[in-house]
Amino acid sequence: MRRKFFLFILLMIFSDSAPALIEELLEIPPGYQAKIDFTGEKLKYQAQWMGIKSAQAELMVKSINGNYLIQGFAHTTGWARALWEMDDWLEVETTRNFQPRTYQFHFREPFIEQDLVLSFDLKNNSACSERIWRNKPKRSRKEFQLYQGLDPVSLGFLVRSLDWKSGDKRYFEFTDGNDRYLILLEAGKTKSIKVKAGTFSAIELTPYLFKLPRKFERESPELVKRIQQKQSLRTLAQRASIWLALEGARPFVLVEAISLIGYVSLELVEISP
Repeated sequence: MRRKFFLFILLMIFSDSAPALIEELLEIPPGYQAKIDFTGEKLKYQAQWMGIKSAQAELMVKSINGNYLIQGFAHTTGWARALWEMDDWLEVETTRNFQPRTYQFHFREPFIEQDLVLSFDLKNNSACSERIWRNKPKRSRKEFQLYQGLDPVSLGFLVRSLDWKSGDKRYFEFTDGNDRYLILLEAGKTKSIKVKAGTFSAIELTPYLFKLPRKFERESPELVKRIQQKQSLRTLAQRASIWLALEGARPFVLVEAISLIGYVSLELVEISP
């Protein structure tokens, strides 16, 4: 549940048949050009549960062969580490318009030592993931069809690069290598948000997450109806708010959620340059 929650945070659907309706909702136009250069950026976040510090995360952006190389690290701290020792890390290569090439997530937790490698074939609108268990001779493989072709990290940076105003709503499709999802982001009020990294003028994004089948042919009118009625997944959080800065490189400054385990937050504590 915890990994799914952070995934739900770190952070992005619908002719005559359901697949066409889903595809038409994905509004990012062809040839999209990002307005922000994230090269050299470093972000640090502090996670809290019920007001108690429980984990830290970092993201760093480098340039490689004209693309972005995004590296992330997350580990539990304090009493939470005594209960669950987590030292996960990830690495993503994506174009400067956030078309991912590869996504790797390395799980280093009690009973969970796995490497997940997700490769994208955007010409054929597909992706393939392979999960490798480090302590046993076991592998699993999954294939996905994708309209938009995003991973969770590339999605987060794409959302940051877009202009947002109150009343906006956008749908995005992504896969984490385990499942395929649709996320609806609705932009609400703006206000000043004070976090450890500073004070930011920010806009509230409310997320609604929907699970999609791996293949287009399995999309159904019932699925479209659930999406239209915002019958999103409730296993992650009953309510969540993502506060996106409206200035500079537009970092996510604060994520708040009421989940099954109580109030959880992720706060930006440092940003550079």
